[in-house]
Amino acid sequence: MPDDALLMLCHQIRRDTLRILSAVDDGCLLFAPAGTSNHVIWHCGHAVWLQDVLCLQLLGHESRLPAGWASIYGMNCEPVAARTDWPTRDEMTNALSRQYDDLVAAITAAAADDLERVADPDRGPLTVRARIVHGFHDEARHTGEMCLLAKLHRVMKQA
Repeated sequence: MPDDALLMLCHQIRRDTLRILSAVDDGCLLFAPAGTSNHVIWHCGHAVWLQDVLCLQLLGHESRLPAGWASIYGMNCEPVAARTDWPTRDEMTNALSRQYDDLVAAITAAAADDLERVADPDRGPLTVRARIVHGFHDEARHTGEMCLLAKLHRVMKQA
């Protein structure tokens, strides 16, 4: 039986990430105000990386991330300011949408025992379910940062 709570988190949070990505104007996609480094495209790529590592791989699925994705969007990624070649809005939308389908399929197919096993005994007692919840929580936080970037971008354009 699928875990309805995980599916609800998946649906609500990824829907919001996609909604904000589609709503920001083009100038905001790579906008990072002084004193910050991450822009909307980076936050979206990080969400894809998060769900690959904290959901799909923990449920036994092979990573479908392109080569080098972790070094661009992962936890210890290279400085964002060092890059100039970022995916387009459409490319990132496709990556988020394709992964959403994979997440739904993986969560739906996961047995209760798979979700309750310790994800990585070397890193502590957290279960696969707890790691997945953490991944969705982190994506939601990054989506909030995307909202803030959009607001700041609007204000700065008006000034």
